[in-house]
Amino acid sequence: MSLLRYFTSAGVVETFRLDRPDGLEDTAWQAIDDPLQRLNRALREEDLPLIIGCAKELVEATAKVVLESRGETAPGKEDMPKLLNRAQAVLDRQPGKGLATDASIRDIAQGALKICAGLAPLRNRYGTGHGRSVAPSVAEELALVSVDSAMLWTRWALRRLRHVILGRPEALIRDLGGAVFYRGALTERLHAVRLGALPPPDQSLLGLAVARRAMTGTFLVQEEGVERCAETHDLAAWPTSYRVGLVNGLLLNPEGQFHTTAWAIKQIALIAASLPDPGDALDEVAEKSWKAPLADSMESDEVRAEIKEAMSRASQIPPSAQNGWHRLRERFDCPF
Repeated sequence: MSLLRYFTSAGVVETFRLDRPDGLEDTAWQAIDDPLQRLNRALREEDLPLIIGCAKELVEATAKVVLESRGETAPGKEDMPKLLNRAQAVLDRQPGKGLATDASIRDIAQGALKICAGLAPLRNRYGTGHGRSVAPSVAEELALVSVDSAMLWTRWALRRLRHVILGRPEALIRDLGGAVFYRGALTERLHAVRLGALPPPDQSLLGLAVARRAMTGTFLVQEEGVERCAETHDLAAWPTSYRVGLVNGLLLNPEGQFHTTAWAIKQIALIAASLPDPGDALDEVAEKSWKAPLADSMESDEVRAEIKEAMSRASQIPPSAQNGWHRLRERFDCPF
């Protein structure tokens, strides 16, 4: 069977394509797409050494993009097996909706990785990229195996890369600033960032961003990022620092102004009841509220009365947090 016939379907030469992961920047995608297009051209021309060289380049570029998407450096001259192992470690147990965690899947991916690691010596012996005194004799099987192994691992890696990108807390914080969130999207993103495993400062920043987006009236963010947290005392799923971030975001807007609603007050009361040290958290945010100017939306006597009524109805406030809660309530009597 000729190489042309191997990659032919109904008389048309196969053009390989890859799906771009959501959130991958243009320059990173171009780093992957360029060797892919060179590989397609080499296949059409049946240039066996170039096919092997492009297959190796495609895998190498994908591995480097994976590492850099996680914020890790990818040295230009790192040997390929080490590079691939580092990328595999990032991808292997990445959680995400639709991703299998079964050991057999990891075994298959690991097998594909081992095959791809062999592309470097193949390229050194038969592929392009080296000047040679004698042109090597390249068997078609070498080119076929190179393409098959490169596409197998690269497709698997790009499926998981989407969840690596979604799992960056800074990307989620950025998207909470204005991106559209459909039902289930925030739940998926919070799972992807491994909220419970994040450093406390990142948990707090994320809680702050979620609360501030919820305060714009985005119903799904209110439900999936605030109410679900407030309704449970599970500190493993919804850690303390995230909850404290929520409390701050439900009381102080991005401009540093004191701004809240009756809905937010209800959530704060529920969250306070679940905090290990609710008094410290409420004392701190009450102090901030007195130092912050009142937002324009809070200047209405009617609005402040509605919020004070919501505070009066809250029965979950622990005794240690009563002082901070009382200080917050007093703030609504001073419209300045």
